[in-house]
Amino acid sequence: MVKKRLGNSGEGCKFMGLFTGDCCLRCKHLCNDVLCSTWSDRWFFIKDQCFGYIHPKTGRIGNVILFDQGFEVSSGLRALGLHTGVQISTYTRQLVINCWTRRKCREWIRALKEVAHNQARDFTQYNQRHSFAPVRNSINATWFVDGAGYMSAVADALSNAKEEIFIADWWLSPEIYLKRPALRGDYWRLDKVLQRKSEEGVKVFVLLYKEVEMAIGINSFYSKQRLVRNGNDNIKVMRHPQHAKSGVFLWAHHEKLVIVDQSIAFLGGIDLCYGRWDDSKHRLTDLGSLIHSAITPTKRKKTSSSPSGEFPFISVSKSNSKLYMPDLIVDSPSTAAQELARPMSLPAASSSLQVPQPKDFFKQNTPEFERKSLMATIKQGIKGKGKHLAKLSYAPGELQNGPATISELDDVVDDLDGSAKFWVGKDYVNFIVKDFNNLEEPFDDLVDRTTTPRMPWHDMAVCVQNATARDVARHFIQRWNAAKNEMAKQNYTCPYLLPKAYVDCSLKSNFLQAKSQNVTCQVLRSVSAWSCGFIEPDIVEQSIHEAYVDCIAKAQHYIYIENQFFISLPRNNLNTLNQIAEALFTRIVRAYKY
Repeated sequence: MVKKRLGNSGEGCKFMGLFTGDCCLRCKHLCNDVLCSTWSDRWFFIKDQCFGYIHPKTGRIGNVILFDQGFEVSSGLRALGLHTGVQISTYTRQLVINCWTRRKCREWIRALKEVAHNQARDFTQYNQRHSFAPVRNSINATWFVDGAGYMSAVADALSNAKEEIFIADWWLSPEIYLKRPALRGDYWRLDKVLQRKSEEGVKVFVLLYKEVEMAIGINSFYSKQRLVRNGNDNIKVMRHPQHAKSGVFLWAHHEKLVIVDQSIAFLGGIDLCYGRWDDSKHRLTDLGSLIHSAITPTKRKKTSSSPSGEFPFISVSKSNSKLYMPDLIVDSPSTAAQELARPMSLPAASSSLQVPQPKDFFKQNTPEFERKSLMATIKQGIKGKGKHLAKLSYAPGELQNGPATISELDDVVDDLDGSAKFWVGKDYVNFIVKDFNNLEEPFDDLVDRTTTPRMPWHDMAVCVQNATARDVARHFIQRWNAAKNEMAKQNYTCPYLLPKAYVDCSLKSNFLQAKSQNVTCQVLRSVSAWSCGFIEPDIVEQSIHEAYVDCIAKAQHYIYIENQFFISLPRNNLNTLNQIAEALFTRIVRAYKY
């Protein structure tokens, strides 16, 4: 138990909030410790990666401070004006506690320094490129090109979560499908996955960018309301920053993170939102089972020349769209696809109808099948006794081995390429033709699919595990705790997060082992006072920028850059302190000269 001084998040004394007391040492101590200070009892704790305090009456965590490169601890009468006081400083917090005796004061100081120099050494020492995290060796990493494989892996990781899920996004669309085509209804829809895990007791924390509504129409408020609408206390969502309060208008959180149990981390350039799911085919259209025929316009023959007892044939218009039940699969060499392509039995009410087909009728991308009457088709389905329906629900060899598992069914579905829609509702996008609106209606199309091609989306992401996943989780925790301090400090239903220990952090499961590689990597980032809660506005981390400049300078043969945006100006520009263009110019000149 210690006494903690309230209102010491920043440096300097504010005499009743009127001015800063920097005039002299004695006046500063007088203001801080006598006139302006308020002390309260707190339980103080130290863990291997952080420290903080707990309210003794309620047991709630009052704050969590991570060890970082700005860690310092001081004590003494001259530094604090207290014989038993301890001041702990980091980049994000300045904390003053008062111990009961000098011996207790020395014990707390010794314990803090011991942890900082041992368990938390990776984060208090200098790291390459001034990053908050060190270089890690033998890390399991998996690359994803385009969103199909990425979102499928994210879905599997979320389904295997046992304790907690962290998600940070520039834009999050709750109704997107992580696995496609959606042959299981809403099972792999993002909001349903998170709801299902939260009901199992998994804690879900989502940090969204709070947009300037006049400029961007991503409607993060709707995303938050959609995720928490079921009233499950295990799902917590925060939107950051508060633009009016912080004065942040020209900056945005543009990270895309998914962390599961602080052991698996996904990061890169793919948001879990509309328009990001795509594969290597980059389809321009998605009409589902609606097939536009190339037959002559619709017209009924006035006089029938067909033999008695037969129905006259009605030709199909080019603009007429017809839904075929057998048309689940268009083209696929796989066995599973061929089984699903069999015609399905129709309702009994249709058994009395006969719809002869013209001899020249064909279906695009589908081999021509025998012309049979509808009754013959139904008889064939009855003889099959529903075997094709069983194969729709079970994986090969599964009818003899018991019920199917989700992963086994996924193997069958992934082998299909059918006419079910891949992009449902507003997920079918073309940002050039029309920007987003009315996101509260997720299943209403934004543009006309029959006249407007969709805009393909190409991006990359990576999945890392082990210690590097802990580093990514640590970054998320730092951002989450900073956002809580700024926006929800008195909201006790929104908790502080604590990082896990790095001891034995290797993954016990074989998640993505077949596709992963052992790499040497380092987590890099760009953060500052508004985004990560640094006390001083001039403290920034731009390790990602330093890595870019360093890689360009060390290039030997060629430089390949793929960006959605490229903003950089020469060194003499005062508005943009981005050195990418300068580094490219310097390296090109050096290559030309030597």
